[in-house]
Amino acid sequence: MQINNKLQNLMILTNNNALAAGMSYMFTLYIANRFGPEIYGQYSYILAWAGLFGIFVQYSFNEAAPAYYSRGDRLQTLFNDIFTIRVILLIVLLAIMVVRMLFSKSPLTNIMVVGYTVPNLAISFMYEIYDKRKKYSFIYLVERSVYIILVLMYGFVNEITIVTLFLAFTIVSILSIVFQYHQYSHYIKSYRYPKMSDLILRMKDNLPLVSIELSNYAYGGISKIMIEDKLGAFSLGLFSTGMQLLLIMNIFQAQVNNLWRIPLFKSINERNARGFISVVIEYIKYSTLPAIVLTILFYLYSPDLIHYLFSSEYEPLTNYVQLIGFFIIIINVNSLISMLWIGFDKKNTYMIISIIFAAILGLTLWFSSSDMGLVGYIKQILIIRVCHSSVSLILLYHWNLKWIQK
Repeated sequence: MQINNKLQNLMILTNNNALAAGMSYMFTLYIANRFGPEIYGQYSYILAWAGLFGIFVQYSFNEAAPAYYSRGDRLQTLFNDIFTIRVILLIVLLAIMVVRMLFSKSPLTNIMVVGYTVPNLAISFMYEIYDKRKKYSFIYLVERSVYIILVLMYGFVNEITIVTLFLAFTIVSILSIVFQYHQYSHYIKSYRYPKMSDLILRMKDNLPLVSIELSNYAYGGISKIMIEDKLGAFSLGLFSTGMQLLLIMNIFQAQVNNLWRIPLFKSINERNARGFISVVIEYIKYSTLPAIVLTILFYLYSPDLIHYLFSSEYEPLTNYVQLIGFFIIIINVNSLISMLWIGFDKKNTYMIISIIFAAILGLTLWFSSSDMGLVGYIKQILIIRVCHSSVSLILLYHWNLKWIQK
């Protein structure tokens, strides 16, 4: 793909998803201000658990499927395996939630966790393999728009609650997934239940990626659960609101990964040193440098944004929001590191590294005193995240990248 086409696709993908992100961002402001930090913290707590369970259901196949395909896997076989595994895992999750409801003081919370995992059945990897990323970006844009419109229409005549958001989100997500599967209905018609041995092999092969994603989730989702446990729903509401300011970066990074993933994998598989270096330079030039600029702007202007965007209840957010901006660079650099480990088929090694640092983070937060406050917790998350990325990059070069010098 020529660089001009790549940039054009990146702009279209980013524009579509930036529009969706912009709407979601404004909607988040609306919900956060309407709920207040306490209730918004409860809402974030549900999303944190849903994100954790969603990692198991999605099983990192959106990231791995292009790599499998580039190595010669038949697409129908790939579709059969991924679809079957995700359905089985969703059923297992549903069973776990049913058991939890029997002993929970809030059964509805468990139901909502299941509902928020539904989007993990999406087949965005099919659109990426078929090079129809732009089409999927429009699907996502429509999905977010309909969800927001439904909630706002309901809010004109009724009080919006966490349940309101859950019902609207689940209904729209199901409709979107039905449409996606209809787009590739010939794969549904040709579906054959895979052999259990093949499913186990596929899950075993992808387990390192899932472990890596769980480890990465420790810095966001699992940390939120611990913050709620240590500091309460109010602090979690503040932290979650601050992290929402990074939404546009997450959307941009997702499109960057979609565009550079397959070219990066191909250059590695072909041991094309010149092509590999070219792809990495493009990545740094067109994504890392903008991420650095965005971090600087975020550091300079984010405190002012808090005053303009949020109610007085969120005033404490100004005390630490600048720290959150450094996640922008970390997200970008770590995405490249993760793709490289996957491309070199060294998932097990990267899994071990990620698990070690996730364990360090978990133990650090667990034994940290609540007297440190939210600023102390965020600093710990950032420091350990930087150490994780640094060690991963050093080992990656030492073990895998020396071939480019030959």
